[in-house]
Amino acid sequence: MAELVRICDLAGRPRGSGFVADDRGTVLTSHEAVDGLTRVVLHGPGERIWLAEAEDVTPLRGLALALVRTDGLGLAPLPVAMRDVIVPGTYVRISARGWRQARVLSADAEATHTATDRFHVLPAVVELAIGTDGRDALRLGGEACGGPVLDAGTGAVLAVLGTALLAERRSGGLAVPLHAAAAADPRGALAALLERNEASAPGYEADLNLAGALELTGTTVGAALTPEALLHTHRRLAVDDLTEVLVAAAHPRADELLAVLAEEEPSALCRAVDRWARDERPGRRVAAAAYGPATAPHVRTPGDGSSCAAPPRRCSPAPGMRPCTAAPSGCCSATPRSAPGTCPTPSSASATPSAAPGRPPPRWSRPCPYCPIRTRCSTPLRARADGEVLSTPALARRAGDLVRDHLADRPEDAAHAAAFVDRRLDHGPAAGPAVRPLVLDLLRSGPVAVRAALAAVLAAPGGDPAHTLRGELADVLLPEEADPRVLDAFLAAVAAGAAGRPEARTRELLRRIGRRLLRVPGGPAVFEHRTVEPARTDPAFGALVARWLADAAVEASALLGPGARRTVETLSRAAWDVT
Repeated sequence: MAELVRICDLAGRPRGSGFVADDRGTVLTSHEAVDGLTRVVLHGPGERIWLAEAEDVTPLRGLALALVRTDGLGLAPLPVAMRDVIVPGTYVRISARGWRQARVLSADAEATHTATDRFHVLPAVVELAIGTDGRDALRLGGEACGGPVLDAGTGAVLAVLGTALLAERRSGGLAVPLHAAAAADPRGALAALLERNEASAPGYEADLNLAGALELTGTTVGAALTPEALLHTHRRLAVDDLTEVLVAAAHPRADELLAVLAEEEPSALCRAVDRWARDERPGRRVAAAAYGPATAPHVRTPGDGSSCAAPPRRCSPAPGMRPCTAAPSGCCSATPRSAPGTCPTPSSASATPSAAPGRPPPRWSRPCPYCPIRTRCSTPLRARADGEVLSTPALARRAGDLVRDHLADRPEDAAHAAAFVDRRLDHGPAAGPAVRPLVLDLLRSGPVAVRAALAAVLAAPGGDPAHTLRGELADVLLPEEADPRVLDAFLAAVAAGAAGRPEARTRELLRRIGRRLLRVPGGPAVFEHRTVEPARTDPAFGALVARWLADAAVEASALLGPGARRTVETLSRAAWDVT
């Protein structure tokens, strides 16, 4: 059975119980267990103790609940059921002088919570039928206060017991239903806690949540279960809740499931994108920008895009284009028959000729690149690029997807993409999982302008943490790149950054790119130009090339013609004469 946290005052007197609800160690309990205390002592299994100061306690008086920040006390979080309705007759288990079975009588009783400041009316609480011994254990101030009400079948938490709750007709215990309480304040602390709970505390069977789905997906093999089967199982309960759980997880498998939903439940993803685009959290903005374009190709009917039917907003047109209107969700897209610069929403596109009998309905074409979602998502992303988005691997991975998709439409923004990669590289090896797939994909399939901008970033010395990853990605670029414009950008950055890296590394890069350019039409001229011209303006680089010519004459003469070698030697002597 679940292990609970005992809550006491400084004198050791019991005030109630609670349970760990997320992977941060947050304990969820009844408000009465901490009401009036400036410091709270929490006891875990064995000798684990945590002293919570006043700033560690988040009282939720209007919900008769409280959150306490701890180190987890060695306990795993319990899953919270996200059911909209707790059905009367449901069998549950509660801790009241030992674990006891009880039964739900109703889940809509009105009750009053008596706090030290005032009375608080709760619109709906769960009423439990329990035996006489259990009722005695639920007396005011007992250890049962704040304990979880567990579904007898799944073990998920349905509600939190309260002994200071008063109802007009009370025959047993009363408890606060957590899902309903969170719904009363969707942006509050409890709702955020339950989001984390879904991603960190595995729930199964009827209470299958994201953490449970990911665990089963990772451990089940053979005839039994796939991510899609789990997805179908859970989305029957509440598909909108599922999208929120998946986006909160920021996990690669969660992103895979969102991609499945984009294809199979485009209306749900349209609604989610609309919510995320308006959300102030950078992770939600990034998700909106990533999944809006991913969902658009699967919008087939006005019903799929019904959430896009809000009053259209005026978009900022590109230079030379007429203004267009777009739905705020960003799932709108231009149909093949749209006039240039227009962007009808799916709901307004019903005038498009329908498909011929026996043929599938027409899909919407590529997403409109001027939808407001791009402004709402990319502007905060750029502004916070060195903050939360880039320091959180999962958000950085989504940001990488956004950069890749954006460049497919707007290759002229290559400089911004290169700056994004440059900042990521400065995070060192930790940036690898997010930045490596993005850069490799762009180096192999991106437009020349994008590859050239990235080449300059990879050739730059960067900070100490970035050396290894820059070198690794440069090692991919040099053998595969055949466009002299890209190699020219790389060589220019090698010369410009010579003072910031060891001389041996610069020589190695010159040798490798010189050999590569020898095999490219027009490459030898590029190599001579980019080696001689910097030597004219940068005496230190000129001296480095001169030493290379002196130390490895045969190798250097194969890459530089006689005229270029004489120029470098002359410039080097002139530099020494001036010195």
